Amino acid sequence: MLDGRHSKMKIALVCSNGGHLIEMINILNAVKGHEYFFITLNGADTEKLKAYKLTKFKNNFLVQLNSFIHALWIFIKERPKVMITTGGSFALMFCYVAKLFRIKIIFIESICRVTTKSWTGRLVYPISDMFIVQWPSLLDKYGKKAIYGGKII
Repeated sequence: MLDGRHSKMKIALVCSNGGHLIEMINILNAVKGHEYFFITLNGADTEKLKAYKLTKFKNNFLVQLNSFIHALWIFIKERPKVMITTGGSFALMFCYVAKLFRIKIIFIESICRVTTKSWTGRLVYPISDMFIVQWPSLLDKYGKKAIYGGKII
């Protein structure tokens, strides 16, 4: 989907901070040659990162509402063709808004998910265009659409 045979495209890289951000940074070579931008959460590990940074809420409803509003605004402004996410519940609403905008969704399940599905993975799997797991043991858990991509850390 992101190889050199396709023309340059704009890509949204969506993830929460912490481990999800580390995984995202480790895949930057895959988006080399394309225009990309980050959407993440405010935090010590993101303060120097040029990105759209959202406030972290403790209430899950506020997280999703905040994500929904920002996703609408950012996707209208930026018009990406592809969204790659390494997850975190923060990314969930961005996936659903991306689907509304017909933005291709690539979901990469967290490396810490060895034998069980993540909450975000369960909810994004049906709408994703590409669903990548980092452990072969998850292939049977998710189904036909899941592909094993190896470890990115």
